Amino acid sequence: MEHLRLLVESDGAILFPESVQVELDLQPGDLFTVTDLERSLRSSFALHPYRDVISNGPKIFSLEKFMYFVLSYLDNPLAAVDRHGAIHIPPEACPLPAGTRLWIYVSGRPGLGLSLSVSVLMDGEI
Repeated sequence: MEHLRLLVESDGAILFPESVQVELDLQPGDLFTVTDLERSLRSSFALHPYRDVISNGPKIFSLEKFMYFVLSYLDNPLAAVDRHGAIHIPPEACPLPAGTRLWIYVSGRPGLGLSLSVSVLMDGEI
């Protein structure tokens, strides 16, 4: 799976189909940072899992750089996966009212630098 389109059914919640939840290894309580992509006029943001930072960071960075990276990561708005597999996006990061259409591009793999780029589709976009 490289990309998918979803409809926001509940304000602020991105609920992935169960097959996608399994493929992305989404677990209740997983934290994601929400970073603004600012690539276009449309609202877009990226989601990066905290568990990838914790599991891969010490292998890549010195302790000092790793701690700086973690603090920088935690300085962004955070989103969490609920028990139903939905990721709840804080409204200050990107308001997602019910009925919003999303395009989600998946890069990387769980545990190896997973990244979810999310674009909000505007009226008239397919």
